[in-house]
Amino acid sequence: MLIICFILFNNISFGKSGNDKIVDVKNYKGTKITIGTDGGVSKRRDETVVLRSGQIFYHNIENNEYKYLKTLAGKDARRIFSMFDGAAKSSFNHPGTSSSFIEQDHNGSISYYYIWGESGVEVPEYILTGYTEILKMIK
Repeated sequence: MLIICFILFNNISFGKSGNDKIVDVKNYKGTKITIGTDGGVSKRRDETVVLRSGQIFYHNIENNEYKYLKTLAGKDARRIFSMFDGAAKSSFNHPGTSSSFIEQDHNGSISYYYIWGESGVEVPEYILTGYTEILKMIK
């Protein structure tokens, strides 16, 4: 009986539950946020994908491969996905030679897409603040 209790405790405390199964991002159906940088002329693009479940993946564009990084706590995932609630559900499209971007996609339907880097264009504060906060949470 003591052994069974120990095994159960370990699985609850340290193991993944059935809901934590690593998702196949290429075939994922649901809401995701993609955040990263784009090199413009160099065509270098770094993407990190956050799923509503809180799972985070690095996307290697050249090989179209996803590497699982970690899973956020539920409250942190909810916070990321509510970051731009109330903001304009549109686009801010001002890429430059080096750009930053963030988008929310639900099964191919873009809720918002913000890209910036163009010289002389002022980026709304809510975009910069949200971008910075999300990066802190996913790193």
